[in-house]
Amino acid sequence: MPGIVIFDVDGTLTASTGIDDACLCAAWERVLGARNIDTDWSNYQHSTDEGLTLEVCRRAHARAPRAEEMARVKQEFFALLRERTRASAACCPAVPGVNDLLAALRRGGWQIGIASGAWEESARIKLACAGVDVSGLPGTFAHAKPCGAPAAREEIVGGTIRELVARAPRPRSANRPDTGGTPVPPRPVYVGDGPWDARAARALGLGFVGVRVDDRHDRLRREGASRILRDYTNLAAALSLIDQAANDPTPTA
Repeated sequence: MPGIVIFDVDGTLTASTGIDDACLCAAWERVLGARNIDTDWSNYQHSTDEGLTLEVCRRAHARAPRAEEMARVKQEFFALLRERTRASAACCPAVPGVNDLLAALRRGGWQIGIASGAWEESARIKLACAGVDVSGLPGTFAHAKPCGAPAAREEIVGGTIRELVARAPRPRSANRPDTGGTPVPPRPVYVGDGPWDARAARALGLGFVGVRVDDRHDRLRREGASRILRDYTNLAAALSLIDQAANDPTPTA
């Protein structure tokens, strides 16, 4: 029985972590004057564009960025991404096999969504450059909460799950008495490339499938991930791992 599957963007749908890191660091340097930036995002409280910008500014100036500074970082970052992707689409390719996987999941009746720590505009720029078709898919992206704090990864993923559940068609048997034969719905699955993705899946009780185009599986395995792909070129294997993660009552991540 198909269920819910949610994808991260950078490193999961698009092989864009290199260009993303370079453009984001350049924006921080130009707008915030930050130097010698630590690009190991696991060393930050929130591995999202919003959370990283907040912490980079605090490390550089012992304060949060002002509203106009946050707006200028975004403007600079998006402009750099557009410039780089227009100059060469090869700098932001799709993860091999991803469009075939998305098409197969759609055919199979899965509900698909996006949950990314990237700001939405940057995610859309990279997805368009890579030619990844996410038309019609709900998505939740890096943002600040009403209190001004950055949304945590699990809050971002949870937002997409809520939207997918709200969109789901009402079962025909919803108004019928329960006869005890109702199948248990599959567990939602999150597909991501970072240790923070595995942690978010674990915190939410989701199934998890890891993706590492660089074959560096160690950091995901340390988070308890047991289902890891290099890409989606083996479509049958990718579908099988997603199905296993959805139906495993005790996921390891």
